[in-house]
Amino acid sequence: ITKVNAKVSFDGMRAKDALATQVVNNFLDYVACGITNIVNTFQPEILCVGGGISKEGETLLQPVRERLDKEEYNRTGTRRTKLVTALLRNDAGIIGAALLGTQKR
Repeated sequence: ITKVNAKVSFDGMRAKDALATQVVNNFLDYVACGITNIVNTFQPEILCVGGGISKEGETLLQPVRERLDKEEYNRTGTRRTKLVTALLRNDAGIIGAALLGTQKR
């Protein structure tokens, strides 16, 4: 492997590699902390995770949701932020750029 990225780490975790598992757990802690700060500050109805990492789906989202459930201010309320992967995942930027070229001037 010449390039290490999130996919390499998640693949290593699935292969039961201890170092990769620790890297992923640290990553999930940081992501959950950031998302918790966003949720507690803005209380959005929905928060979409995009980019290449969103391909991990529930492998990413479920542990983040578990961490969020412990730290969210509104965790006992009826209105909770829904955490999902973005529908366009990593393609949002390129699709948006392509759509700009189709607009009438």
